[in-house]
Amino acid sequence: MPKAQQILAEIDLFRGASTPWSPSEGGVSIVMPHSATVTLFPEFKERLSRHLPGVYFAPRIANHDMAARMLARSEVDLALVTRHPLVPIDDDFTVFRAADIGTDRLVIVEPQGVGDVALPLHVSHPLTYIGRIWRACRTDLPVTEEVPHGMAADIRAHCIAGRGRGVLPASLIEADVAAGRLAVRPAPEGLGYTITLVCAPRASRRAKRIWSLASEGLTRLAT
Repeated sequence: MPKAQQILAEIDLFRGASTPWSPSEGGVSIVMPHSATVTLFPEFKERLSRHLPGVYFAPRIANHDMAARMLARSEVDLALVTRHPLVPIDDDFTVFRAADIGTDRLVIVEPQGVGDVALPLHVSHPLTYIGRIWRACRTDLPVTEEVPHGMAADIRAHCIAGRGRGVLPASLIEADVAAGRLAVRPAPEGLGYTITLVCAPRASRRAKRIWSLASEGLTRLAT
């Protein structure tokens, strides 16, 4: 244990000396929903690095409403925002210019071979933005109960474990479907949504440059 603790301390020391992991150290602060941290954000960073190498981010996780308030108060430089035509965005977002960087969609996934058996349906909590998209565009399914979750990763875990169906961003489960761990069930139209990058009023110069690159379409994600 002492040796392991020493190794971890050395790693922390190295990271702190080489990389700006917080806004105070030069990192660009960005807020986003949890699902984006494992799907859209890594690809966005990779595309951005082709045009602006050496950029480091200090990510923060928040739901749609909280992200809007953080951006309006310039508590963060940037925000990744989900937008759907049937679900209003927070008023705080409407005063900012938006740079669309990609699209995603909700899909219904289930264990392989379950057919039309009634199962629990795991969905995003209605206080989350993608939870509101599902409520606005939902379809009838053979369901025993509907179980809300705060994080899309939890829904994925329940589905892979065979504990029901789930409503998830397509980008989160592409690998699981390709590997045969999950199957996609036919879903209604209208579950697609846009991912937008928004810049705070008093964002850093580097953050504004990132937003400009996004507005020029240079960081647009594959859809």
